[in-house]
Amino acid sequence: MRAVALKGKREFELKEIEEPVIDNEKVVIKILKAGICGSDLHYFEMGEPVGLVMGHEFCGEVINPGNRTDLKVGDRVTALPISPCGNCPACLSGNPQYCKSTLDPCCRTFFR
Repeated sequence: MRAVALKGKREFELKEIEEPVIDNEKVVIKILKAGICGSDLHYFEMGEPVGLVMGHEFCGEVINPGNRTDLKVGDRVTALPISPCGNCPACLSGNPQYCKSTLDPCCRTFFR
């Protein structure tokens, strides 16, 4: 399938990437809309990480719920685009977006 990926500083490229594998473990979602957020803008300005497909803020429709019993085909969903630890001061204060465990080194410089 086609995707737009980061090629370098302020540069994108259209490329072919593999479609998600339906393995009945992970949820497969057909993306209907995607947004660009602040971290995407920072990646664009820095040109790293090369190959990144942006748009982690999205909504879509479940096409395969995998092993999830709380989802079914056709459900409209979105996802939390981070994986906070739940235990650090940022998480415990209700600000998981600042969790240093979930941010890659590229982003950490923006949230010190």
